[in-house]
Amino acid sequence: MEDLKRMAIFSAVVDAKSFSEAARRMGIAKSAISKHVSLLEQHLGVRLLNRTTRRLSLTEAGEKFYQRCAHIVSEANEATREVRRLQEQPMGTLKLSSTVAFGTKHLVPLLSKFHQEHPELKVDLQLSDDVINIIEEGIDLSIRIGWLPESNLVARRLFAAPRIVVASPQYLKKHGTPRTPTELVNHNWIIVTLLPHPQRCTFKRNGQQQTVHIMSSTRTNSIGASLAFVRNGDGITSVSSYLIEEDIKAGRLVPLLTDYETEEVGVFAVYPDRHHIPAKVRLFINTLTDWGKSQSVA
Repeated sequence: MEDLKRMAIFSAVVDAKSFSEAARRMGIAKSAISKHVSLLEQHLGVRLLNRTTRRLSLTEAGEKFYQRCAHIVSEANEATREVRRLQEQPMGTLKLSSTVAFGTKHLVPLLSKFHQEHPELKVDLQLSDDVINIIEEGIDLSIRIGWLPESNLVARRLFAAPRIVVASPQYLKKHGTPRTPTELVNHNWIIVTLLPHPQRCTFKRNGQQQTVHIMSSTRTNSIGASLAFVRNGDGITSVSSYLIEEDIKAGRLVPLLTDYETEEVGVFAVYPDRHHIPAKVRLFINTLTDWGKSQSVA
């Protein structure tokens, strides 16, 4: 970095044809300009400039070195401008990750509108129910659902949603409807292995908390798959309310144990660093935040 600085100063002196004028243009002391050029010559072991009281001239080595320096300094300045544009203006590719169910239902419509408003941006959406390493994968922003492990990542909560216990009408017709949490042990629970305690469900009522340990013959690491099992009448599960509003309205799923409170699940925007956030990421975080506020459970 110091070498680049000295190359920039040397180029400025050549362009200005004067130490004094170069110092004025760069806003630093003439003595500092002279010192940096001298140190550069010492480092290279060659004289770059012939100095007289009236004028400066390039030596043969100085002429060759200046041609290279001018190109390198120009490229470095352009690189700096390009990086600053990324920080100040939304551009490039916005790379996102999310769970399959949340991404399909909510992120795709949001991104579609976002892309129409900012056509200069490209969008790369990766959907997986596995927790991926966003730094290793080069992800700008990830939507995480539920309980976040300790990490150095920045997490901004968008909203919180209650979990609702649901089953299909055909399942309830065949196996009966549980009226209390303890009756769940007599039913087939579709377990989502992504949860921190997949075989445990906690309920609250009248200030009393009750935890039920659930048995199951069906397990999956996908929230979307768990809902598919439940819609097919294979069992009961607990799922975030924002994923099943349409199913409940359409009668495909029936909410159970509605007299009991269940655990809330947080929806978080997760990104690598709270400082130096690119404009494209800041812009979409704002979009997500506004959308989160609009949710009925925000």
